[in-house]
Amino acid sequence: MNKRLIAERFSKAITTYPKEANVQRQIADKMIHLLTEHIPSPCSKVIEFGCGTGIYSRMLLQALRPEELFLNDLCPDMKYCCEDILRKEQVSFLPGDAEISLFPYWKHIDNFLFRVAMVRISRKLFQKMQCFAQ
Repeated sequence: MNKRLIAERFSKAITTYPKEANVQRQIADKMIHLLTEHIPSPCSKVIEFGCGTGIYSRMLLQALRPEELFLNDLCPDMKYCCEDILRKEQVSFLPGDAEISLFPYWKHIDNFLFRVAMVRISRKLFQKMQCFAQ
């Protein structure tokens, strides 16, 4: 998988993605309803991997009201799509490949959430999460 190419393609689609992401919006809405049944609100720290244009991120912020919300995306340009919520003190953007990035917050995250349409969780990322859960 060429992650650099993936990031480049998402960067090119930034302007059209929000208006074309109807399915992602519907899935995000359903996911938020499920999450609110299992994660108390307000909650402490949450990291969302693959935040994209922030469709799900905005819903997370409103529904879960986390003390801190860390947004991650392979494509650094996605930060510009999330500028409105990044103005909030509790929201941070951590660009990069979540499989290899050493986020300074790993040990302090209570809830790991993944992009709404993410089909698989990488083995490396899953192993990192297991290490910090113990």
